[in-house]
Amino acid sequence: MDMGDLVPNTNSYFNSKMCPVNVHWHLGTEHYSLGEYDENGVGPTPPSIPQLEANGAVVRPGYRCHHYDGKNSSFTTPYQVSAKRLLNLFLSFDPL
Repeated sequence: MDMGDLVPNTNSYFNSKMCPVNVHWHLGTEHYSLGEYDENGVGPTPPSIPQLEANGAVVRPGYRCHHYDGKNSSFTTPYQVSAKRLLNLFLSFDPL
């Protein structure tokens, strides 16, 4: 991946005025909300994740929204962000 002139920060978080964050994604919602985001919600079929499945992991699709509408572009337009933009967001974070 070409990151141009950006180089990774190899200093400790504390010395860089940064704090660690837990960045992760879900194939559905992370938290259960009965009647709103639960096992009875609907949504697109999640993609297969061969890397996890090959290692015997069970990939749970996550809880789904009760208001999903596959004809509504707000539910179907892919979110895209470049790796460079994402890195810039993290590099600009200064909690102190």
